[in-house]
Amino acid sequence: MNDNWVIKTEVSVSAEKIFSIMTSFLGINGSLGAQEQISERCRPGALDCINAAIHEVNKINREFSNNDITPSVVTSFEESVTAVSAVAYNVLPLRAATFLALRYDVKTAQILQKIYDMTFEIYHGAAPAKAGPISEAY
Repeated sequence: MNDNWVIKTEVSVSAEKIFSIMTSFLGINGSLGAQEQISERCRPGALDCINAAIHEVNKINREFSNNDITPSVVTSFEESVTAVSAVAYNVLPLRAATFLALRYDVKTAQILQKIYDMTFEIYHGAAPAKAGPISEAY
């Protein structure tokens, strides 16, 4: 049985949900006291980080579905992003969280970058192989 169907399933996820996952990666997702205040302080720059991440992780999405992430730019937290589930729930929010962390805490951003690099390699390695014609070798 091939378990890649779970990774390849296209889903639609709101930018608000992506932001929630981002703040979970940063350890500031919460509805009580200081966590909520920190999370809300990060909100204004979050859409820029999500948009930058969409462009960067689109390659992985194409490897699994031959489709681009849509839309390529989100302008509000109510908009939804369509991507394969592995990208929508893991790679995209992790990359966006890394970009967001760069604004506030470089050490956290470095840690998230290492996690992102490992995650990228895992999903990139799980993508189906593709063959194509070879143009002139020499």
